[in-house]
Amino acid sequence: MNPADYLYATGQRHPELMEVNIILDLLNQVGIPVAISVILMWFIKYQFDESRKEREEAREDRSENEKQVLDLQRDFNSQMVETIGKLTHAIENNTRVVESLKLR
Repeated sequence: MNPADYLYATGQRHPELMEVNIILDLLNQVGIPVAISVILMWFIKYQFDESRKEREEAREDRSENEKQVLDLQRDFNSQMVETIGKLTHAIENNTRVVESLKLR
């Protein structure tokens, strides 16, 4: 919506124009170099905050993945122990049968 229509419809200035007016007032009051420095400092802080959020999310994802891998490893290990126990039992039974066949 164009700013004049917005003013007519709502009785208020368009919010985007308010931001532009604030920036222009800042430039007139403190000067361009200071205003640009403030804007750049805000941008740098914004970048640091966003990268911190990304690192925290990645750390949470990584820890969740590590938990899943550990759970899978525990399951695999317990299944392997069970399977080895069954194989050991089968080999012992086969050994007894072979020994009893040799004795006959």
